[in-house]
Amino acid sequence: MNLFNNVPDRIKEGFTSANSFEILQEGIYNENYTHNLSIKYAYSTFNLSEIEKTSLNLKAIWNDKTLFLYEVIDNLEYFYIPKKILTTNKKLYEYKINNDEVFLSKTDFIKFKDLKVGPAIFNVKIKNNSIFKVNYNSEYENILVISNLFDSKWEHNSSEKLELIKVNEFFTGIVLRPGKYEFDLFFNNSSYFTGIIISIVVILILSFFYLKNIFNFRK
Repeated sequence: MNLFNNVPDRIKEGFTSANSFEILQEGIYNENYTHNLSIKYAYSTFNLSEIEKTSLNLKAIWNDKTLFLYEVIDNLEYFYIPKKILTTNKKLYEYKINNDEVFLSKTDFIKFKDLKVGPAIFNVKIKNNSIFKVNYNSEYENILVISNLFDSKWEHNSSEKLELIKVNEFFTGIVLRPGKYEFDLFFNNSSYFTGIIISIVVILILSFFYLKNIFNFRK
């Protein structure tokens, strides 16, 4: 049975997906893990207050004694431009990230620590699950953090020399140059389509020879 079937519709409206809530189930030993993600709700199959695992950042909003839902009060924005560029040897659940800072790998930190960051006007619209429309206007260089899982297949169509990097251990960062411009950030899945086409061609060739052999055998 799906545990979420009995959750009231007024609460479900804030859900992105059931998978968004598994982090409390798996990472309950440290709530920083939840707060460093851009999720609005988290869940547990037991009452966290009974094991002293709730904090001011988790607000209980509903339960039916088998499923306990909490609103994450102090979570990260889904899109933000930080004022500080940092690095650490700690794991994500060992520290708290706020919307004024971003954590980079040691290599990227050395490369981008001296960016001249500053005020910016920006807007990001989600066109679909694999395309973001970004508008940017600033005299400064900045890193735009998008709390979407980083993958080397993320690309942009800007004429500006922008770089895509991994930020906050898991997510996508775009190193933005000064100027006023817009671009799409998109997930290039052409390699998947190429693989599918090759597979179809191979199947058709094998089917042809298979049918040809059957036809010749019957002769």
